[in-house]
Amino acid sequence: PEFTNNLFSTLPSLDTHCLILAGDLNCVMNPTLDRSSPRVFTQSSMSKSISDFISQNGFVDPWRTHNPQTKKFSFFSQVHQSYSRIDYFFVDVL
Repeated sequence: PEFTNNLFSTLPSLDTHCLILAGDLNCVMNPTLDRSSPRVFTQSSMSKSISDFISQNGFVDPWRTHNPQTKKFSFFSQVHQSYSRIDYFFVDVL
């Protein structure tokens, strides 16, 4: 979390017109929509931190905005035999 904390404390101070945060976050933002497994999952501490940051700093997930109920995935776990959406783009809209 040190890297994430440093990143999240630095990003809001950048003098930019449009900021895009993207990558393989290795966690799901919405356990219901971003996992194929029918099991109930809770939001991880990492995804909670990311969710808090994006909501507090005016970021949106454009794909989820245009596909609010769609279940699509970017990763398959051979071990768990399940799919997850762990790759994201967040765009600064403020």
